[in-house]
Amino acid sequence: MRRKEHRYQRRPYRAAIGFLLLAICLAACGPAPSGQPFQGEINIFLDPEQTAADSAGKIILKNHGYTWMLEPKAGYLVDGIVLSKKNYGSDWNAMLSPCDLALGWGQLAKAGLYKKCRWSQSGRWYYWKYGKDFPMDNNFIARWSANNHIIPASENLKAALKRVSPGDTVRLQGYLVNITGSNGRNVYQWQSSLSREDQGNGSCEVLYLTEMAWRGVTYK
Repeated sequence: MRRKEHRYQRRPYRAAIGFLLLAICLAACGPAPSGQPFQGEINIFLDPEQTAADSAGKIILKNHGYTWMLEPKAGYLVDGIVLSKKNYGSDWNAMLSPCDLALGWGQLAKAGLYKKCRWSQSGRWYYWKYGKDFPMDNNFIARWSANNHIIPASENLKAALKRVSPGDTVRLQGYLVNITGSNGRNVYQWQSSLSREDQGNGSCEVLYLTEMAWRGVTYK
């Protein structure tokens, strides 16, 4: 009889711990983003689409005492698999771009070649490693992958981005932009690549994200 009473008394304690952990998890994740059912198909075997941005005007953003001017250089749409994801919060770029997504597509996605590499990110760069049995070279990987500095156009998109994980397939749509920013003392510049063929410094895409499809939902 004592054993039964002892077990009964511990249940509220365990329930309280469970509710506390759930509350912490929900607070960390933030409010759930809202979206609409995705109408279409994400095809990671296609090349990204880059179009003219002649009709897109300059975008002005202000935060933390900084004024940022985003100049769209091209419209951009990419279907890809997330090879790696890195969140940032300490560099000045993080005021605009809270995370980078390294994406792969095309020939790298076919036959699961991306799975034969190890992917990582640091300092706004992405890296890969592969073994002796990998059938391609660095030029091949660079041609079919890219690091994307993501600038979400809304808080809803920012919330959706937090939930994206490596291995997910996504469709990203928006504008490749060049950025000039100032706080009255210092001037900062950030330029997007406009080619899928380049490598090294300056080869990453700076993407002002206006729409994302992920797990059957379109977010704006």
